[in-house]
Amino acid sequence: MKLDHLIRSWADASLQHEEVFADHGHGALVYTSGAIPLDFVAVTGPRRQMLKESSLPIHYAVPFGDMMMSGCFGLIMAWAAVFPHQADQINAALENTNNKTPWD
Repeated sequence: MKLDHLIRSWADASLQHEEVFADHGHGALVYTSGAIPLDFVAVTGPRRQMLKESSLPIHYAVPFGDMMMSGCFGLIMAWAAVFPHQADQINAALENTNNKTPWD
């Protein structure tokens, strides 16, 4: 329930850094003042079962067959956003995998 509340607060841009930090978290950074729809919530990581009882529309993501790689692929996508001259090549490499691992 607590995690659902934090996710919903983040999505509606009402989450405050102080709320998370006061609860012994690392804090929060919200980049937008507009609401983000929660019609699809991708969850990865070793503690993803924390959302097993969530009321949110949870999807257990496994990018390239390994849920522990999601952070790596997120960083690659962030690189493409910051360096748009490389975005086409990066996006093509990620989209043309046909569900293979990057090592296939």
